[in-house]
Amino acid sequence: LTGQLLALARAENEGEKSEKSVCDLSLTVEGVLLEFDPVCFEQNRQLTSSIEPGLNVRGSSAKFAELTQILLDNAVKYSRPGGRITVMLRALGSRRCELTVADEGEPIGPEEASRIFKRFYRAERHKQSPGFGLGLAIAESTVKRARGRIRCESADGWNSFIVELPRI
Repeated sequence: LTGQLLALARAENEGEKSEKSVCDLSLTVEGVLLEFDPVCFEQNRQLTSSIEPGLNVRGSSAKFAELTQILLDNAVKYSRPGGRITVMLRALGSRRCELTVADEGEPIGPEEASRIFKRFYRAERHKQSPGFGLGLAIAESTVKRARGRIRCESADGWNSFIVELPRI
């Protein structure tokens, strides 16, 4: 909890400072997928991915790895047993890219989706699950710092977290 709060505070203090480093988001996401492959197997989840190579964004590889870990960790926690988790990274034209982490799980209603990125927010049905409700707030902070957008969609038995980032 303390580590997550410190990470969030640091990100807020850094504000909109321009990040100069370049991250190969494709390689970063693939690295996190390798970490989560055995986790998904142990938790009886089927993990599939489609990663377009060579997508570069401005920002820290470590921060984008943490973002991907947060989204995948939530997908494992909240998907149904035996369910599928998909990760897709693709270009959106020449200037943007989109990372989607989707899982088969209990639908996220519009009211919950509007609060899901707030600090300490936990859906009533998940209050007994481990965690403090900071992961998605950290994810949103990382995305905003990279001048991107993050949103949650729920339809047809799938919950999707979609991150749109500017490419370089």
